[in-house]
Amino acid sequence: MRYIHHDVTAICDFIAGNNLNIIRLPPAEQNSSEIFRTANVEDMLEKSHKLWGTNLDYFFIVTDGDLDNNMDIKKAIEYTESGKIRGFLLAAYQDGGIISVSNKVYPFQEGAEMAAWWYV
Repeated sequence: MRYIHHDVTAICDFIAGNNLNIIRLPPAEQNSSEIFRTANVEDMLEKSHKLWGTNLDYFFIVTDGDLDNNMDIKKAIEYTESGKIRGFLLAAYQDGGIISVSNKVYPFQEGAEMAAWWYV
């Protein structure tokens, strides 16, 4: 399932309230396992408004577990939608906004606009 968000408050509240890890892919540095914070999601939204049709060079997987950080976005989307990844994916939308990808509806996705049209 894919949704577009123009405000990340509900996403950030969900992440913080459930003590989830935000993992950047690809990692900022090789073999990095740095955990990101909700401020990084807010920063991604801000950057999305300046992409002008290009892609951001990273995305986030939000999970309560560990993750193979050697995964491109297409594989991550496939794994997320099939349930192989416990959690959801966040990517900057090229024309402003955040796309969330999941295999179930999370509370922050309720009422959000579906984005089944989105692809990379």
